Amino acid sequence: IVVVFSVIAGNYRCSIFGEDLNRRWAEGFVPHKCPQIASVRNLVEHRLGRRVVLFLDLHGHSVKRGVFTFGVASSTSGDVEDKATMMKHKSLPMCLNRILKGFRWESCLHKISKGKESTGRAVFSTDLKV
Repeated sequence: IVVVFSVIAGNYRCSIFGEDLNRRWAEGFVPHKCPQIASVRNLVEHRLGRRVVLFLDLHGHSVKRGVFTFGVASSTSGDVEDKATMMKHKSLPMCLNRILKGFRWESCLHKISKGKESTGRAVFSTDLKV
């Protein structure tokens, strides 16, 4: 858990400094206010010769219920490579949909809207190529 100390303090999304950690993954965050994010980014950026293949951000949702995913893949170009990338990004939720009774495919999102560009899933996909 990246926000473990915040959870202990009763927060579910913010750091102990009051920073919304779900929106601070992009460059420009203040490392001393988000040391958890700085540590995870540093770990991924300096992979020590290993390839990171999955960024999994687990947390509850304030409105949606059940098990679902928020991803990054959306194909608008119709390009074959773009469709292959889209299928790669959707493969985990597709598998979960087949094996988990409580999985809700209809609640899944596979795109990044304007306000979500600094979330971990967006940054790891675009900036860190995970």
